[in-house]
Amino acid sequence: MTFDWMQPKVNPSFAKKLTTRFQEAALVELEQRAKILHKLHFPKALTTKKLQARVAWEFELSKIPAFAKKIPAIVDKIYGKA
Repeated sequence: MTFDWMQPKVNPSFAKKLTTRFQEAALVELEQRAKILHKLHFPKALTTKKLQARVAWEFELSKIPAFAKKIPAIVDKIYGKA
């Protein structure tokens, strides 16, 4: 016997938007962390290492996501502004 509430009904257009939200949120978080470390006068190389270590720790039980490769570019962008 099946029940309606056992089959989630998600609007397809909303489901399509969800696919990129995780990556967008993670990139925003990394950028914010880089800004904080920059304001605290951390060296650029140390900031990159800290952010990479953070992502490695957060995903230690799963595969490292593709956005982790963007960390050096994010740090360059933040440190390049100053």
